[in-house]
Amino acid sequence: MMRQRWLPMLGVIVIAALLAFPLRAVVNQVVLVPVAYLLFLLKLLYVSLDQVVWWIAAVFVVRHSRRAGLHATCPSTVGFAKTAHSSAQGGDE
Repeated sequence: MMRQRWLPMLGVIVIAALLAFPLRAVVNQVVLVPVAYLLFLLKLLYVSLDQVVWWIAAVFVVRHSRRAGLHATCPSTVGFAKTAHSSAQGGDE
């Protein structure tokens, strides 16, 4: 059973090792350079806009997520509040 698991894993590792060196330049040009450029542009956008704009955007996102019902509630807190309310009323549900 263990041999059946190790043989395909060994094959994948050998193939990856053989392809790693020839595909290094391709991965660099196709993945790393565009990701680095995108991060550079995002940093440039962040630095160029005033801090007030980011606060307004953050408040807008929070209000929009609450209005859409996307805010998170802790299940244990909700259960505790329901239990406390029912016990304050004098009844068990």
